[in-house]
Amino acid sequence: MLSETSPLLPIGEPLDQVNTFPIFPQVRALETINFNRLQWQDLIPRTASALFGMEPCKGLAFALIVLLQLRKRQIAWKGQYPNNCYRQWTEEGARARNVEILEDKMNKLWESFLTQHRSPLDLHDVLWTPFLLRQGKSRTLRGVDFFS
Repeated sequence: MLSETSPLLPIGEPLDQVNTFPIFPQVRALETINFNRLQWQDLIPRTASALFGMEPCKGLAFALIVLLQLRKRQIAWKGQYPNNCYRQWTEEGARARNVEILEDKMNKLWESFLTQHRSPLDLHDVLWTPFLLRQGKSRTLRGVDFFS
């Protein structure tokens, strides 16, 4: 029997304790705050901070996925104010600024990660570690899922 494996196509890994922290509750908790004030510690669930401290690459993976999911939701918003053009215009402008802020925060996290020597395993952990989207569901998100 032939099988194909590659570092770019990892064999399905079971979710470990770190990966079971769902992304969606963290995203929901952050959606209404001022993104300018968003800090690293805001991106990680308090209950997971000790675990992510032991596995910093997985912590970075979680934080980047939260930021990417927030960005996606800002872009996907299709709210409309048919009787209020000014409100529509200001909301769209605010969301565009939020996307820029989130992208800047992602860039800073990524640059900070790259300033230190990293192994291929570190890079794998950041880009390929799956996290549950919602508790009790099987759908997961990885950093690479946002690149397609």
